[in-house]
Amino acid sequence: MELNETRWEHIQSHATYGDRKAPKAVIVAIATVLGGAQINASWTRWETSFESRKTVWTTWVVTDKTLGYVSVTYDLDEYDLQNECNGEMPTTGLTTWARPLSHITGIEPSVSYGAADRANAWYPAASFKVIFPDEPITIGDGGFPVEDRPEADLFFEALRNAIGW
Repeated sequence: MELNETRWEHIQSHATYGDRKAPKAVIVAIATVLGGAQINASWTRWETSFESRKTVWTTWVVTDKTLGYVSVTYDLDEYDLQNECNGEMPTTGLTTWARPLSHITGIEPSVSYGAADRANAWYPAASFKVIFPDEPITIGDGGFPVEDRPEADLFFEALRNAIGW
């Protein structure tokens, strides 16, 4: 697989969390899961713990045909592309998968809260399920932090549009 600069930047724009850019392994994992498909929307979560000294990058992506998931763990707190410039850290956990949107049989929405920044807008606040024939997939396990809700809303809108609901 070859990632030219344009493709790299396209994926990086969907894997960034706030001002933190995703490390190389996250970008490569997303590219591996999606191949050449363009990302319509994404939701990225960056979680770090000073106690456990771990950082977990999680990105959900939706294309015209695919729902994809990537989770990469590092044994260093606050790990991102900026830290990687000081020396690449090996991953200690990697989970990836892609599922065809055509296999979705249902969606179980969750609680939504009114948006403080937009009148008449509602953002997802709790996790919701995408139902596949073999198992449900929970997106946003543990809920959506307030700062993530606008991006999560765009992700769910793109998912609904992609499956034609």
